[in-house]
Amino acid sequence: AAGHGDNLHVVVNMTGSEKEADATYNTLAKACNTFLKFTPPRLGFVRQDKKVRDAIRAQGLYLTRNPVGETAQDVENVAARLAALITA
Repeated sequence: AAGHGDNLHVVVNMTGSEKEADATYNTLAKACNTFLKFTPPRLGFVRQDKKVRDAIRAQGLYLTRNPVGETAQDVENVAARLAALITA
């Protein structure tokens, strides 16, 4: 839509599941479309993980401390999609 940058994308953070992320994005997209006449594309989602809080408290990097698991994969997926957008 005119006046909206191509650089705006949505990442649903701290979600319980992909299904919950879909519902959250759909609600946001509907509100944006209704009120702004613009639907920002979805870049991805990151599941909630208490290990993120633990990494912050330890002043460490989450992916260094927890390189495997669903949340780590979610972060990697979002990063890859973002990198693809930047290099496109």
